[in-house]
Amino acid sequence: MGRGGDRHPRIIDNIVGLPAGRRPYRVTVDPVDDGSGEVSNVADRIRREFLTHVGLADLLTMHPGSN
Repeated sequence: MGRGGDRHPRIIDNIVGLPAGRRPYRVTVDPVDDGSGEVSNVADRIRREFLTHVGLADLLTMHPGSN
């Protein structure tokens, strides 16, 4: 398997094993270490800043069980 390929199942098992409400919204697995995790972090930060700026920061929080 490629570099770090055996880590993926363990990462997935760890996430699935977390209790509901504690699982991350997104997990980046970057086996080639090309920086995609950093790109996602920047995009998330800009999204948070924009939604807060336009008064829609409530969209950043999940509200389980609400309709």
